Amino acid sequence: LRLFCLSVRGFAGMSSTRRALLHPEDAARVSAVTARTLQDGTPFQVEHRIVRPDGAVRWLRQSAIAERDEAGAPVRMLGICQDITDRKQAEEEIRAVGAYNRSLIEASLDPLVTIGPGGKINDVNGATERVTGLSREELIGTDFSDYFTNPERARAGYQQAFREGMVRDYELAVRHRDGHTTPVFYNASVYRDDAGKVVGVFAAARDISERKQAEAELRQLNRALRTISECNQALIHAGDEPQLLQKVCDVVVEVGGYRMAWVGYAKQDEAKTIRPVAHAGYVEGYLDTLEISWADTEHGRGPTGTAVRTGKPCLVGDFATDKLVALWREKAMKRGYASSFALPLMKNGDAFGVLTIYSAEPHAFHAEERELLQELAADLAYGINTLRSREARRQAEEALHDSEERFRQMAENVQEVFWMTDATASKILYVNPGYESIWGRSCESLYQNPSSWSDAIHPEDRDRVLKDWEKQGRQGQFRTEFRIQRPEGSVRWIWDRSF
Repeated sequence: LRLFCLSVRGFAGMSSTRRALLHPEDAARVSAVTARTLQDGTPFQVEHRIVRPDGAVRWLRQSAIAERDEAGAPVRMLGICQDITDRKQAEEEIRAVGAYNRSLIEASLDPLVTIGPGGKINDVNGATERVTGLSREELIGTDFSDYFTNPERARAGYQQAFREGMVRDYELAVRHRDGHTTPVFYNASVYRDDAGKVVGVFAAARDISERKQAEAELRQLNRALRTISECNQALIHAGDEPQLLQKVCDVVVEVGGYRMAWVGYAKQDEAKTIRPVAHAGYVEGYLDTLEISWADTEHGRGPTGTAVRTGKPCLVGDFATDKLVALWREKAMKRGYASSFALPLMKNGDAFGVLTIYSAEPHAFHAEERELLQELAADLAYGINTLRSREARRQAEEALHDSEERFRQMAENVQEVFWMTDATASKILYVNPGYESIWGRSCESLYQNPSSWSDAIHPEDRDRVLKDWEKQGRQGQFRTEFRIQRPEGSVRWIWDRSF
């Protein structure tokens, strides 16, 4: 009676008073259970609240049965009423704590999981649902290791946590139901019951996709740097142009890690064809089927033709979707080409060729890598132009040597005297053997004393000839006839002219 704050008479004699004590939110439910018990004898068991006359709200647990007369009509109800307010308050506190913990778990952007000793999932948060593509209901009770690309490693991870108390930065890859994966670092630790017994593992996963992407880009950047270094060595040691082109293609594939690379030259024919001249990597006849042009036509609007025509690099991020490669998509993807970067080879502002590089990964050529590859293409173009200049110079020198040899042979086989001086006429550059047979003096004496030829001039002609030489010879206009006296005294008539 103290529970209801009623007297014995008030409690026993006034059922309406007792009904008035029922909490408004529970009254209909209690009345319905009472009516069912009186009707069919269903045991009366209900938990509800009352509002006592002093205003206090208490939780009760009531159990009762209905006594019936011989005709089966209910006569009265006998029952027990238990105050469960303290228990309900404790449960409410637990629910509040649980709700608070759940809000903390759900607030985390990282996937969180609790795992039982057998490896089964006990609970997850929304981030776990998103990373797996499965609902909380689908995940709870299933094996934790089933949602990773390497289930054995995942199983070993939570077993290590149970064994050692925790794991740190344990790398795994979560598999989404649609097939894509997310690389993560798992950190896990055990949790215990009030008695200190380990009852499970709490595991948190940190998405490391951006870190993995950055690491991959750094690795590729380092490969690109090594590629440039190796190609520069090839530029230094290349013996000829074909050797250089092949070496650069080899380095791009073997050091750079690309799927394929080729160099093409822009022909000046009517179709403006681009002719492959070197390649490396997985080709499988691809270059034989290209029919690439640098003209503004269907076959010239791909990345390679565009690079040559515009003189600017042309990037294809994804062969599966980019319209630039629609004409070549099927053949390219069959050979594992997922993206490409075409780099023009320039000279004096015009593209004379192109270096096209293919990757097996879509969107493989990030900004820093493209800058390095453009530097590589510039170095290659410089090397090609240098080799061509060197070859042109070699050919010119060879032609000059041949010309000089023909001149020497001609000069040394004529009977006349043929001579050359420097611009000041103070040094003899060449005199043919005819000097010795006509002047009767050695060629060597003339080289040593360039004016000694005039010593042989007849005394009667010397002044005239020397004056004419001083006036006209240095301008290449010397024309005259004169006599010379040979060492044995004979006289010869000479016709001399300079040009």
